[in-house]
Amino acid sequence: MRGGVALALLASASIACQSDGTTWLPTAPFEDATAALVAVRSRGALRVFAYTLDGGALRPAVEIDEGSSIEALLFDLPLMELGYEQGELLSFDEGAPLPTPTRVLASDIVAGIADPWRAAPEISNELAAFRTARELPSACDDLVITTVLLDSEAVLQGLAEPTPGQLWIATGGPSEMFRYADGELRRVTVTPDDLSFGHIVATDDGTLWAATTEPTAVYRGRPNGAVLDLEIVTSSIGEGVARLAVRDGVPYVLNKDSELWVADTSSPLFAFDKVRATDNAALLAHDGVVYAGTSEDTIVARFGRGASVPEILDLEGGEVVLEIASIPGFGVLVGTFEQSIYRIEGDRIAPFAAIDFRRVRTMVPFGDDAVLIGSNTGALYLYRDGEVCAAGYTTGEDLATASTFLDGGAFGPTNLNMRLGAGGRTPVTIALPR
Repeated sequence: MRGGVALALLASASIACQSDGTTWLPTAPFEDATAALVAVRSRGALRVFAYTLDGGALRPAVEIDEGSSIEALLFDLPLMELGYEQGELLSFDEGAPLPTPTRVLASDIVAGIADPWRAAPEISNELAAFRTARELPSACDDLVITTVLLDSEAVLQGLAEPTPGQLWIATGGPSEMFRYADGELRRVTVTPDDLSFGHIVATDDGTLWAATTEPTAVYRGRPNGAVLDLEIVTSSIGEGVARLAVRDGVPYVLNKDSELWVADTSSPLFAFDKVRATDNAALLAHDGVVYAGTSEDTIVARFGRGASVPEILDLEGGEVVLEIASIPGFGVLVGTFEQSIYRIEGDRIAPFAAIDFRRVRTMVPFGDDAVLIGSNTGALYLYRDGEVCAAGYTTGEDLATASTFLDGGAFGPTNLNMRLGAGGRTPVTIALPR
């Protein structure tokens, strides 16, 4: 690593410079704190990072040099109630000062080793002068959040609800699936037992569909208790599954090369012009219409029933697509990289909600009149009647997969490096009406 070592925080009492040049700092002194602002002085610059503390490992933050110093402001309030989202806080001269912490800790890097945390009487003058944007969204009071930790360290690949009240969870482990129902998590027996799942969806008839990367194919099956026997439907889907959707019993796959494939064809049905391998794709089949978009393009391709050539709908703001979802009472909504939500209205994609979200990664209905929104920072929001409230943070960061579940939704991260589950276990967050 050039000129420094990487700073990371771990639930460990050890402090050492590892062989890969990483300096680990312990979170043990954080005790019952629920949030931390960590300031790093390195290479003559001050950088500040906001973290939710849940006892799990936090992702690396910044490279540090010999003589660097670290300051941790600890809080007993959730990060969202402090007005921040997880990640780096950018300096903003017209912004607000940092809130008063419950405790302050400090550490220095000497000879490549982080000194033990020591208590500091107050924050430093430099940090007291730091200004940043701070928002205090109202907290949601009508939902309950539960985190389910899988007995797995594999990457989460998909969530689906084939039967009301039964959440099926696919990971990247060999044919690894779980079922969550009535508050109980069970490992599922899947046949064949050597599949590598890329994405799963459920259809209204109770069928569970799975797109796999090893081998490249689409399977389907009817869950039977904690048993799932899958049969192959097609192996003509291109390479690298990003998203799966099913229309009238026919699977569609949007792959990582931004190509849309339909079952049993020898070439893609459609390819986006701006092609680059990406996991950030959106695909929806709703009322006989298929919608597709990717984070590499500013359009939504819409295929009506029987159409082999799509209508091309341009996002009015020139933004790129991260999510397309059908929300009862709201219509087909489009979430973007640039913190916006749009709605498809006829032959146009019009602004829907002028709210400063983070990247809108996933959306599911909440009851009959609201939308649950998962962001790239692990924050959950609830949109209702033109207003937004903060549902809270999850144990994962980038909430890139989601599903309906009962009258609420389930969300999870699909990036292993961003997973913050306790003990390295893969987390799924469930939000339900109170």
